[in-house]
Amino acid sequence: MKDETLPKIIANIIINFALKYSKQKKCSVNNLGISPKDVSILAWMIKLQIIDMTKASIIFDEMAISNKSPGIIAYELDLYPKKDDDDKLEKWVKEALKQNPKAVKDIHSGKEKACGSIIGQVMRLSKGKADAKDAKEMILKLVKV
Repeated sequence: MKDETLPKIIANIIINFALKYSKQKKCSVNNLGISPKDVSILAWMIKLQIIDMTKASIIFDEMAISNKSPGIIAYELDLYPKKDDDDKLEKWVKEALKQNPKAVKDIHSGKEKACGSIIGQVMRLSKGKADAKDAKEMILKLVKV
């Protein structure tokens, strides 16, 4: 996520998660049972890039059901990033770089859009488990643009 302000992240949580969930449950946002403190914690988790918006959506839905804090839910659902995830991502990226020498050459010549084909290969190698944003960062780091 690009560097967004905390109020903007909170607004996105309310617009994307709270309003959607309240419509599904046919109640007001105030009656979801989620405290402002927990919304703030969830926003900080996003801002600090501990979780992405996809994981935040899962956590928010669980917050509405269980009244647990976002940190507890992230732990229980195993949504925190893991060191071995970085190791796996690096392995997938290195393999994708080997399989796409033309794209690597294009990236070196300043064509950052060439990352797309490598990211696609990383997603295939990871069976969809890799985070595309993290994959792009690792590609650029390993290619040393």
